[in-house]
Amino acid sequence: ALEALTGGDKRMSAFFSNPTNIDDDVLKKYLVEVSEDVSIGVTDQLIKLIRTGHLKSVDRKIDYTASLGKVKVPILILVGKADNMCEPAAARFAYEQVGSADKTYRELGVANGFSVDYGHLDVILGKRSRQEIYPLIERWLRDHSHPGAPSLGPSGQ
Repeated sequence: ALEALTGGDKRMSAFFSNPTNIDDDVLKKYLVEVSEDVSIGVTDQLIKLIRTGHLKSVDRKIDYTASLGKVKVPILILVGKADNMCEPAAARFAYEQVGSADKTYRELGVANGFSVDYGHLDVILGKRSRQEIYPLIERWLRDHSHPGAPSLGPSGQ
């Protein structure tokens, strides 16, 4: 499915995911029903991020990268070992810059006990995400919930 959009370029396919870790029908459904076109403004911001190492607001007044130290809430950062869209080094940098005392970083790959080196989309859409990744997220959320915090039950209330 993705290869049709990338002209069969396997390098481009690998930018979005580990192609061996996503079923074609799941990826096709994602591309048709979930993904959105990236606006010119967002594309411009990403290009500037790549060039300068800083993500800034469109008006350039807010440097989100420099502001990571202001983040004080608990944070879970998951990155696929084979993620070429947000490489592990970039995710690790964000983790190190975040000011929260309660932060968790996990690299999702074979070397860390996972069945495969995850890419970008396959962290959520991968063949074994439900067994390997979802429980990790659920456990972190449960461990970080507060007894007095409102809970959304099955009915959404």
